[in-house]
Amino acid sequence: MNAFRQQKYPTDPQQRKILEEKMKHLVYKNSAIYYFNEAEADDLRLLIPYNLRQKIIMEFHNDAIQGAHLGQLKTLNKMKSRVFWPSMAVDIKEFIRSCEQCQKGKIQPGDNIPEPLAPIKVAEYPFDRLHIDIAGPLVKSNDDMKYCLVIIDAFSKFIVAVPMKNQTARTVATAFIEHVLCKHGSCNQVTTDCGRQFLSTIFQELSKIYHFSHRTTTPYHQSANGQVERQMRTIASMLRGSVSIGGEDWTELLPMVIFAYNTSIQTSTKQSPFFVMHGREARLPSDVALEIPAKLANPDVSTFVQDLVLNIQNSWRIVKENIQEAQEEQTMHADSGRQAAEKNFKIGQLVLHKINAHKAGEGHKFAPKWKGPFRIICIQRPNVMLKELAEEATPFKTHLNKIKLFHEAYVLPLRDIPTNIPDMVTTDAIDHEDDSNLEDNEENE
Repeated sequence: MNAFRQQKYPTDPQQRKILEEKMKHLVYKNSAIYYFNEAEADDLRLLIPYNLRQKIIMEFHNDAIQGAHLGQLKTLNKMKSRVFWPSMAVDIKEFIRSCEQCQKGKIQPGDNIPEPLAPIKVAEYPFDRLHIDIAGPLVKSNDDMKYCLVIIDAFSKFIVAVPMKNQTARTVATAFIEHVLCKHGSCNQVTTDCGRQFLSTIFQELSKIYHFSHRTTTPYHQSANGQVERQMRTIASMLRGSVSIGGEDWTELLPMVIFAYNTSIQTSTKQSPFFVMHGREARLPSDVALEIPAKLANPDVSTFVQDLVLNIQNSWRIVKENIQEAQEEQTMHADSGRQAAEKNFKIGQLVLHKINAHKAGEGHKFAPKWKGPFRIICIQRPNVMLKELAEEATPFKTHLNKIKLFHEAYVLPLRDIPTNIPDMVTTDAIDHEDDSNLEDNEENE
């Protein structure tokens, strides 16, 4: 400033030369210093001192009439014709990247990149692991049923479907006991969603009495229970083509539809669920009508049992191999189609969690899409344990697809004006996202 006002320069020649180089693109006017570089623009741009830079960015980015939280490129383009400081583009990028309102309110393209699939361990035998879900409320049937408990065996793909009048914990537990435990015996593991009936004391006591482990899926990310979710859609499709116009007879047709499913060859096992369970194929009404001869069993009981056991053991071995092959193929196709990529989160990092459902009255169009920040305390792919920053907060589990890195508030570094500053304000450092494209991404989630 003394050099401009009073023409006072350092006595040291080297220091004077450096100062003159810095002043080459600076203009003193109206008691202020401006930056001018005709190679960039014809405008004089006010040189902003360090203590005002963050405030200036906030004015152009946060203010509703000037920026309204638009992206990096739009903010830079609006600022670079008016103001200047060294490495301004870098500061704008980092400041906006760490803007808490933008992080919570926007879904960037990179936020939707999913984690690679993590295949579940293949079950060892029928009813080793079960997947359970509830369909409904459905059309009220002629016998007053409105819900359907669907159980699928992860090994054989055998389905058990039980109509229910309601979905209370007691009703669900009773149906599970009568139609699974009393007919097929206990299992090692049961996977359900986080419905209240499954988290109830009744179902937890049931798991203790019958000695099976109960696992729940991550809230709003039920891919671990995908087997039953997919087959529920299949059952609905089969019923849709069989029920009357009103659909009230669905409970009458349900056992038949389930039998049709259980006697059909499955893509992953390459066997029918009925065969894997019983060691023989079911005899269908068409077999009788067409007089297709039944496969004769050995009349000697002991020999029949030996043949049956051998048949079942061979079937189980083949099924396990086929399921493993199907998992590998499905994982490869799914990860390729979704462009999945492993996210490099680390314990201790701060992240935001996607809001799946807002509280009553908060879920308006302009509500934030992310909440937090939370700290990562444990990673068990594909899940992660998070904890709020408050000491008394309770950790919770979620899926890696539901979080994104939280950028803490950016502190602008103190930079000296370089001696060579042409073309300083470029968009090279900017993430070239377009806000209109971000809106399209949000609508297509």
